[in-house]
Formats: sequence, structure tokens, C-alpha cells
Amino acid sequence: MHISHHPSDASGFAWQPVWVDYWIPGKKGYTSGASGTTDSFGDVWVTFRLLAPPTGAELDTLSSVRGNGSHTYPVHKWVTIGC
Repeated sequence: MHISHHPSDASGFAWQPVWVDYWIPGKKGYTSGASGTTDSFGDVWVTFRLLAPPTGAELDTLSSVRGNGSHTYPVHKWVTIGC
């Protein structure tokens, strides 16, 4: 998963912690997926492996990145599992 920001905002997100959790319908709650730190441009790639995901189910991800201030910015995305 690639998390990125508009280039004009990059300095506000450089070297900040990021975490991504995921949820698959039918499972109970979110599972801790991956964490990392943004680079000098405020970008990060995080990877996690799903064991035996149900094909066609929806994968929901909830990611958060902290800005240089005290704010945390969450992003919720979802996609159909196609493996």
C-alpha cells in the first residue's frame, strides 16, 4: 500500500509514523497490518500478507499518518479481493 501526499504538503509529513490496519467482512474487528515511517517526501510503502483471504470479499484498510504537529490524519479505503 502506498501512502502519499500532495507535494506542497510533503514537509509536514516527512519522517512521521504511519500505521495500517485491515478488516475483512466476517472477521471480528480490524487486524494490525503494518507500520512504518514516511520518507523525506512524506511517502511510505507498507506491505502486509493476508493468509487465505476470501476471493470477492471486501478488504477495508484504515491508515493513519501523523503530521509534524499534534494531528493524526486517518484514511479509510476498501477494495474487492481478487486473488
